[in-house]
Amino acid sequence: MRVTFEPLKRKTNPAQCYRCQEFFHHSRFCQRDPRCLKCAEKHLTKDCTKPSDTPAKCCLCNGSHTANFTGCPQNPLNKKKEQNPPEPKRTFNPPPANAWTNPAALPAIKTPRQIPSTQSSTTSPLTTSTFQDHNQTQATNSSPNNSQIFSQISQLMNTFLAQLAVVLQTPYANRNIQQ
Repeated sequence: MRVTFEPLKRKTNPAQCYRCQEFFHHSRFCQRDPRCLKCAEKHLTKDCTKPSDTPAKCCLCNGSHTANFTGCPQNPLNKKKEQNPPEPKRTFNPPPANAWTNPAALPAIKTPRQIPSTQSSTTSPLTTSTFQDHNQTQATNSSPNNSQIFSQISQLMNTFLAQLAVVLQTPYANRNIQQ
């Protein structure tokens, strides 16, 4: 004796009411007027007197098929195929230009935020005016050469390292750590 196990095949069609033949609800809770599956008249399918030799009529599209035919144009599966694929909802801005190949794009790049210091402003090596002066020099120099770019990078690195040294010298209990 051999036993084989197969995965359950789920229905691919949406739920269709046996009472009104509409999609996405169940006949147990349906309060709509009944429509016949075979002849599209206003009666339940079990009460239909249509002879089997007459063609069926769909109550959804008036086609020559039963209302539960999967090829019916009113079937939601067929409506999805007719529609164009949806366009993406989000549009993304292009990344900023590379500052090494396009020096004019350098002022458009964000400057680093100032870290709030826990000590007095006299010991803090970085102030707001430093950033303002830095932004003004970037705006006035529309086409800086490579040495100016390197000097600006070295200034930023020096201020960062100075801030890092201040943070590392403060006791752990006095640090402002966000959790």
